[in-house]
Amino acid sequence: MSYPPGGGYDPHASQNQPPGQPSYPQSLPPTAPGGYSGGGYASPPGGGYGPPPGGQQFPPAGGPGGQDNRSKLMLVLATIVGLVLVLGIGAIIVVPKWLKDDGGDQQGGGDDTSEQADPDAPSEDEEEPEQEIGGDNEGGWSDFRTKDELQVGSPEYAALQYLIAKADADADAMGEMLCSEPSSYLEFEVEYYEDLDPIAEFDSYETTYFASRDVYGEIQVGYQGLPQGSPLHDEITNVITAVDEDGEWKVCDDKPL
Repeated sequence: MSYPPGGGYDPHASQNQPPGQPSYPQSLPPTAPGGYSGGGYASPPGGGYGPPPGGQQFPPAGGPGGQDNRSKLMLVLATIVGLVLVLGIGAIIVVPKWLKDDGGDQQGGGDDTSEQADPDAPSEDEEEPEQEIGGDNEGGWSDFRTKDELQVGSPEYAALQYLIAKADADADAMGEMLCSEPSSYLEFEVEYYEDLDPIAEFDSYETTYFASRDVYGEIQVGYQGLPQGSPLHDEITNVITAVDEDGEWKVCDDKPL
């Protein structure tokens, strides 16, 4: 028994084939055009799969489309940064100028007819000290003061205003100076001066001195008129009593000591 040579090729097989037919090795089927063989697909050159003929071609990554998107993004970012820089520079230049102009208007602006502040007048932050009532003088009196030395809003100043209205025979002003419970003498005095003419200008012939003291809660204002010389506390003969009503001193009585 004989076997065909290795590889499956039989040299006698071609003798049995009908004439006109090509002889092929039976172990290797013919290869079809395009790389097809009976055993599968033939690999293309290079060991990989290439694009099919006539198939869709895709742009490589990072091609012209990606570059356009990055360019647009960079343009938007550059525009935003530019706007921020412009606004920041404008704020640095304009805001200090506004503040300077506003400060100038507050300091030197306004109407030319506005009153200028008196440099000698006390500021709002500096409260004027209250005038003391009483002192270490004989009888507990404070030091004597003339009308020009009295502090506005003190009991001595209230007594002065009453005496000025009395010298002018101004019954209305006298009545405004009375407290809520005046003495009967002051009520009569106000009615009496309603029909009188002014006597004389107050302090025209003599200087009136004022002093104050606290006698068991009663505020007394002593006054003494002298054409010359110095006043003496033990020579005070009349006092005007005053009370503080709602932060304002009012006159209640004028009586002898």
